[in-house]
Amino acid sequence: MKILIFLCLVSGLLFSHAYAAIDQPKMSDDVDLATKITNVLKKNSHLSSGAQNVGVQQKSDKILLQGTVHSEKEKKKVEKIVKEASNGMEVINDIKVVK
Repeated sequence: MKILIFLCLVSGLLFSHAYAAIDQPKMSDDVDLATKITNVLKKNSHLSSGAQNVGVQQKSDKILLQGTVHSEKEKKKVEKIVKEASNGMEVINDIKVVK
């Protein structure tokens, strides 16, 4: 009887740890994707330095862009690049156009 209780407790603990690991969001994945997108922008020689240095943050299933660029065309170009690099995630484009 004691062995049966022990096995039930152990299996319950193992299951709860496995479930918790699956259920929790992975912060490092968010950081890794934001870093990947930042690197893609920095390596794009067709963008101005402002566009190459746009701030990129991932919030769950969304990408937030912040910073300044010189034209509306460049703002849209950055958003398109980010959508492609993030496999079509929703992009919140908070980039300001400064002339």
